[in-house]
Amino acid sequence: MSAGSHTAGGAANAVAPTVEQVAAFLSDYDERQSIPFTRDQRPAAAAAASWVFAYNARCDACLLAADTEPVKGSVLEALLTADRGYLNLSF
Repeated sequence: MSAGSHTAGGAANAVAPTVEQVAAFLSDYDERQSIPFTRDQRPAAAAAASWVFAYNARCDACLLAADTEPVKGSVLEALLTADRGYLNLSF
C-alpha cells in the first residue's frame, strides 16, 4: 500500500507518485526483502498499490467542487492523466 502513496503524504507540496515511481518502489522493496515476491505475489503487490491509489483518487474526487479541475499533483490528476498505467503496473 505504501507504493501507491509514498510521495503523497506529509510534506508540503507533495505530489502523487507516477506509475514509474510506484513500480520502482515495488521493485526496490522486492530486491531488499529477505524472501523475494513469488510469481503470484508480484501482481498482488501491484494490485494493492493500484487499490490504494484509486482509493486516494476517490477521496480527492469527493473533495473536489463540481466543475473544477483536479488539483495539480493530486492523485486524481495523476490517475486521469496516466490512462491505464496504474492498472497495468509491472515491476
